[in-house]
Amino acid sequence: MKKGSFLFVLVGVGLVFLQGGCAKKITPVSGTATLSDERSAGSLPPPGVNEEKIHEERVQTDHPSSIQENRNEQMAAASEKSDDLLDVFFEYDQAILKEESKANLQKNAKRLTEGRVKIRIEGHADERGTEEYNLTLGERRAQAVKRFLTALGIDKSRIQTISYGEERPFCNQHEENCYKQNRRAHFVVTP
Repeated sequence: MKKGSFLFVLVGVGLVFLQGGCAKKITPVSGTATLSDERSAGSLPPPGVNEEKIHEERVQTDHPSSIQENRNEQMAAASEKSDDLLDVFFEYDQAILKEESKANLQKNAKRLTEGRVKIRIEGHADERGTEEYNLTLGERRAQAVKRFLTALGIDKSRIQTISYGEERPFCNQHEENCYKQNRRAHFVVTP
């Protein structure tokens, strides 16, 4: 019994050494970079430049509060521009643009050609119908608006679409006047 255990341990130790010997293959470095190579590549500053000062300047420009302030300014500007764009309304169970909707979209297209902003078109439906159907209807409405805007010359890469179906109603009353307000495509300017 002792010989069997000893042999077992000996084989185990041998396997460990074999595995350790085959662990990694080191590949030789084909070339070495000199200090002047790194300076010419731009990864090191030229001689005589205070590296601590450069580091401090980088830290100051990347300060989290300034980044957040910039982001807040962009969001405020986007929100302000979103208010300038007119919503488009649809008939019950339809994704066809009415003449009034086309006129609003032409006004929106004129505003959108003045800048290079990106927009998100949110398709909405009233609460009648199933949730799945209303999500599909909202998507059809958003896509109809996108097609019309691209036909007017707005680059389709600047337009995103999403459907909220009945999930985000503008009006919560259960009457036809309220339903009309919920059957819409809404515009959001995105940074």
